[in-house]
Amino acid sequence: ADKAAPKAAPNGGGGGGGTGAGDEPAALGARLAAFAVGCLGAPSAAKAGTRLGLMGSANEEEFRHVLWHLETLSRQRAAKLAGVDFRCVSEGEAAEGVPDAPKMSSCSEAFALALREACGIGLADLFAKLPGDGQGRADLLRVFEMAEKRGPQPGAKPPAGGAVAGDAVADMRALCPDMPGDYVENAGDLPHVTSAALAAAEAQLNSEVLEASWTTDMIAVNIVRSAFAHVVEPGAQRPQTTSALLSCISGRCGSKRPALGKSALRALTELAERRLGPSEEGCADTAWTDAAQPAFGACLNAARGTKLVARLAEDTLLTVAQRVSQEADSSVAVRELAACIAAEASGRMPQAAVVGSGLKILALLTPGLAAVEAGSAAAGDAKAAIAAAAAVCSDVLDNRKLAPAFSQARATRAALPAAEEAAAEAAVAADEAPAAEVPAADAPAGAAAAPTGS
Repeated sequence: ADKAAPKAAPNGGGGGGGTGAGDEPAALGARLAAFAVGCLGAPSAAKAGTRLGLMGSANEEEFRHVLWHLETLSRQRAAKLAGVDFRCVSEGEAAEGVPDAPKMSSCSEAFALALREACGIGLADLFAKLPGDGQGRADLLRVFEMAEKRGPQPGAKPPAGGAVAGDAVADMRALCPDMPGDYVENAGDLPHVTSAALAAAEAQLNSEVLEASWTTDMIAVNIVRSAFAHVVEPGAQRPQTTSALLSCISGRCGSKRPALGKSALRALTELAERRLGPSEEGCADTAWTDAAQPAFGACLNAARGTKLVARLAEDTLLTVAQRVSQEADSSVAVRELAACIAAEASGRMPQAAVVGSGLKILALLTPGLAAVEAGSAAAGDAKAAIAAAAAVCSDVLDNRKLAPAFSQARATRAALPAAEEAAAEAAVAADEAPAAEVPAADAPAGAAAAPTGS
């Protein structure tokens, strides 16, 4: 298996520690990508990067782990081609005391030699010569031709009709160089931003959600948080909460990167707690109502993460649900949340903790349904919302996979009858009110005989 690595990169370049074009970052990155393509038998550099699980830039320790992972995958592939069990090969090397058998995060001598022949530079100096991201890390997404998925790169020709947006996304770091690419709990601690930086951030968030662009998305979310927390430059229009912006931020809540997930959840919480200015009231009347379902679904999806992210997701879900209730009414929040919980409960791999968290918030919203006035237009909506909540509780109780959430489902269903009774009475009153105004002369011919027949 070790001997397969030197043959893996056909265009490996000159051997030894030669200088010249191979020392240029772009050319060196191309050599490394070609070496990985040969090792893995991938059709392209991007496919090789995907198999390696690349999701962003890497420091030197992470880069060495990537190389170790590359060697492990290439040895597995060579063993498969040779018809040998890779586990048996590894155990045999360990038993025989092979000196260059790879250890965790440490490449073997044979692999290091093959890498040197392919790249023309030793393993010790490879990291420092690769294209960087400006923060002391190797830009592996650019090396493996995955960077274009994040949007236009600096210096690239903008697409027709989208030059401004394309340049804004590409120059977002330059527009706000001090913006941290990590989670910041308080938006007031973030540096001030300009309207141009906000436009660039909105353009980035409006693009396709990709795990490979999590660092850029993180900066974009922080820029949006800062724009709403601080006053932008004098004379500039204040940012507005729109359903499109809320949906874009919601799309980042379920990121596999906890820092991005927490930042997006925190952004939703801050926007939900924010009071609208006089100039925003007209355009944002239905922003949260329109974005309720994607926001609820994003919070439930984020609850699948770490304990810290799950706790923040539950708090965000409650805050967003309360904001939707204030903007529209409780029936809208209950109906949309019940639909999201039902989708989670009926999924292929439902998580009881996620369902229980949603049901807990659902129970806190039901008291608002009991306040429906008799004869009001919202009586029918409240009744439908209660029926949806009762149905999702029954679905959970019928699913044995969700047994840990049974107690919460029963508690949520127990909170429904009082509200259901009040809503039912209001609905009956609303249905009977128009009938009382119908003149007797217009009544159906058999109406008088109905009591006797019954």
